[in-house]
Amino acid sequence: MDIKKYLFNKKNQVKVYNLFQQLEKQSIYNDCIQTTNPELSDFLYHNYDSMTLEEKKQIVTKCLTDNGINNILLKFELKNLDIQTKKLNLIEFKKIAIKILERYQSKSGGFCFGHTNWILHDCNSKKINVYENEVIFENTIYENQLHSDETVEFLHDILNILNKISSLIKVSLHTKYHERDKINVLLLKCVEKNE
Repeated sequence: MDIKKYLFNKKNQVKVYNLFQQLEKQSIYNDCIQTTNPELSDFLYHNYDSMTLEEKKQIVTKCLTDNGINNILLKFELKNLDIQTKKLNLIEFKKIAIKILERYQSKSGGFCFGHTNWILHDCNSKKINVYENEVIFENTIYENQLHSDETVEFLHDILNILNKISSLIKVSLHTKYHERDKINVLLLKCVEKNE
């Protein structure tokens, strides 16, 4: 079989894309907890019931990978971050929104999204119609993953933070289902309101 013909065949592109998405999703989740520490596992098996909470906290860091520790810290930060709302215009808002999405996406949630980084559309976009007073961030996700607890919680927290950045910008989430690819397009629509 010629791999190039298979990969670039229109019929197979969705299958190949789906396969890579599944592999990426699995590797992210598998990287959070150590899987090769039989001594630690044995220690927990024999001592867990007699350990204090402080001892358990110390052991937890030995059970997690760097990705796992980062995930917990950034998830906590995202959920509890108290941003002071300012009167920022769309250009100023966009810069901060990009940084926020890059900071948390695929680190504190959004693991099942099709793109590691959200795609930004402004009034110059050729793909979708965007007005002068708005920007739209786009991503994709499969229907069964859209309603998972992790995705719902992540989107709720991201919307909460984005809506706190500027009193002049209203951020809302819109979804559009594409039957052919069995995928949802997520749009974070950020509209600058008239004062």
